[in-house]
Amino acid sequence: MGFYAPAQLVRDAIEHGVPVRPVDVNHSANDCTLEGDPSIAASHPDKGHWGVGGPALRLGLRRVKGLREDHARRIVDCRQTHGRFASIEQFHRISRLPKTAVERLAEADAFGSVACTRRPAAWQALALTDNQLPLFPDPPDEDDIDLPPMPLGQEVLADYATGGLSLKAHPVSLVRDRLHLRRVIPAVKLRSLHRGWVRVAGLVLIRQRPGTASGVVFVTIEDETGVANLIITPQIFEDYRPAARHAMFLQADGPLQRQGDVIHVHARKLHDLGHLLGKFAVASRDFH
Repeated sequence: MGFYAPAQLVRDAIEHGVPVRPVDVNHSANDCTLEGDPSIAASHPDKGHWGVGGPALRLGLRRVKGLREDHARRIVDCRQTHGRFASIEQFHRISRLPKTAVERLAEADAFGSVACTRRPAAWQALALTDNQLPLFPDPPDEDDIDLPPMPLGQEVLADYATGGLSLKAHPVSLVRDRLHLRRVIPAVKLRSLHRGWVRVAGLVLIRQRPGTASGVVFVTIEDETGVANLIITPQIFEDYRPAARHAMFLQADGPLQRQGDVIHVHARKLHDLGHLLGKFAVASRDFH
């Protein structure tokens, strides 16, 4: 899909009413797929194969950073041969994937269907060993540690770190209160404005410098309400080069420009807000 980041495509699907379901070892193929709800489809045969609500998008195992394609395909093959995975230990034993692959899946929160969220899944994965995998599971440990749930902010940042997107919340929503203090408006509010100086901020999705634009850089940023398009002239780019070139969480201040339904912010000041999200990181699609 060219310059469109996966997070942007998923967000657009959700905004158009398409349910999106997370990566899961019991449901995901290597690629993203469409799936229905069998129980609904069975009770409403007049609605067709997908059921009442139409198809949902299931994120594929390829979304898990660091998971090899042959490992993803082995998961699918084992699932088709042995049926649904019931635990992380059983998954490891049947799939015979290396411990590092199981840890990546746990960190990506891919064991939700076995009632194991990210933190306990990662804990269980640490206890696995690749040496002499047993044919039968060990008896359950009576002294299992009751780990506290991970805060939403950590969950979202972990989702982006392991898969490049999150279905739980948008990272910018985590710092909206601090953006209010900076008088930064949500991107969606741009639609109701016709002129004036504005301040917007979001994750950088795309940086483009077309050869025919005389050095002008076009940047698309995204917050929890939508996207905003920025125009950065060569002079502003040089004046604010570190933020313009490298910021993954960017604030832009400048006049709003509207031509019909096309809205841009003509950036006059740029600010790198990466410190607000700590160690969070996301890759943008940049010109070279």
